[in-house]
Amino acid sequence: MVHRNTTAALVAMFGLLASVLLVGQQLHAPWAGGDGRVHIAIAAIRQEGAATVDRNGTVRPVSLHESIRRGEVVRTDAGGRMVLQIGFCHTLALDENTDVRLDDLVPGTYRVHLARGRAYLDTHLETPSENPDCGPLTITTNKTETAVVSGKLAIVNYDFKQTVGIAPVDTVAAVVVGSETGYVLKSAVEITETDPPQITDVLFDPTSGAAAEFYAWATQ
Repeated sequence: MVHRNTTAALVAMFGLLASVLLVGQQLHAPWAGGDGRVHIAIAAIRQEGAATVDRNGTVRPVSLHESIRRGEVVRTDAGGRMVLQIGFCHTLALDENTDVRLDDLVPGTYRVHLARGRAYLDTHLETPSENPDCGPLTITTNKTETAVVSGKLAIVNYDFKQTVGIAPVDTVAAVVVGSETGYVLKSAVEITETDPPQITDVLFDPTSGAAAEFYAWATQ
């Protein structure tokens, strides 16, 4: 009887510890292996076609309004599109064949990595906000970091060409390429992520070309 009670107590204790650890991981507590900051969860609010979420090699289909967390990779298939809600302000639309990793989901320091494909960010702000939940959002590629605090941004990573296209819309973007000094971008450019990088001014017209259908869908 004593042995049985001891075993039951140990099982209950380990169950409690596992629950506490799970909560700590959800809150990113340092003692649970986190960074001590509170990361929000984001979710898909619109979707067409197939898309998946990859967490450390475990892949699941995307479900609307299901939480997607830091470190996970959102991947759209051919013919797939989706819109992610980030905090209360920002939305990020993904075109087909696009991979985005969620690197930092702390309000005020949002950071995602565009490994390939096309995305359209809408901050839903005309001017910068003092609300930290509506703070800057940074999109990284292989060697480029692009941050905006208001307005909209179209960005595409042609990973097979080592080229990134960046187009601020009704805003300016802070861009850093490799180890170079950052600069303010007011119009569309293409950046070849070579050493040294090459930056070329280009025209951006979301109503024409192969991506016009995506931009129309993303902004409706």
